[in-house]
Amino acid sequence: MTTISCISIYFRRGHLLLHKHKHRGAWGGMTASEWPFLNKLRFRQRNKEFSENQQIYGLLLKLHVVNFVSFYTEGDTMNKLLASAALALSSLAFTAAAQAAPLQWTLKDVTFDDGGTATGSFVYDADSDTYSNVQLSTTAGSVGGASDFRSKCVTPHCINALPELIFVASSNQSDLTNVTYLDIEPSAPLSNTPGTVELAFGMSTTCGNAACSTNGPGLRAFFSGQLVGVPYIAPPAAPTSVPTLNQWSLAGLSMLLAAWALLYRRCAS
Repeated sequence: MTTISCISIYFRRGHLLLHKHKHRGAWGGMTASEWPFLNKLRFRQRNKEFSENQQIYGLLLKLHVVNFVSFYTEGDTMNKLLASAALALSSLAFTAAAQAAPLQWTLKDVTFDDGGTATGSFVYDADSDTYSNVQLSTTAGSVGGASDFRSKCVTPHCINALPELIFVASSNQSDLTNVTYLDIEPSAPLSNTPGTVELAFGMSTTCGNAACSTNGPGLRAFFSGQLVGVPYIAPPAAPTSVPTLNQWSLAGLSMLLAAWALLYRRCAS
């Protein structure tokens, strides 16, 4: 009697668990060298570093390539179709994971020399060099007043001020005269790698002219603080009529197809 080895896949607490149910000592067509890949395929928590996700998808894709070659050289039409589908889904999942996510950078422990503070965050995508979701605020001190900043300054002077990051308390940047701005200078360039960046310097004051190339009254400074970067999780989008699968779902579905193809091959033999 032909012996069969089944692979059952369970999703629990965000992890993919692979269990081999051995019937009569069979390995189900898998060689001993292929099983270590299965032992390494565990899904990391959602906010783990991007490099770990790449390694997982690399192992997943490698395993499917091994099965894909085996099915195409030894299997029938059904095996070939299942193997092709599993490999395609794994490729889609790996491609989605390879796109680095932007980070949300949050101010920490920033206090001006007049006693006021700066708090809040912004989202930065290093791949496209774009800023969004600016939600920065300052409290009043002995020199400067409280302000909210929702835009990054885009005048030529502000752009040329890099590595300083300048945010303004106005959405209309055609004339920034007397508009309060917040100047943040990280000690290292921001990237899409989560972590903490120390602040070398920072200040807040008003723009002295329309282009904000000179300072007005109310200058106050800070000389310490941090920017803490974590992966940005966008708010849920409005429901659409066409459902989609994220990269984790694609990976899980591809594993199900691979397991199905393996069982089909064993049963057919």
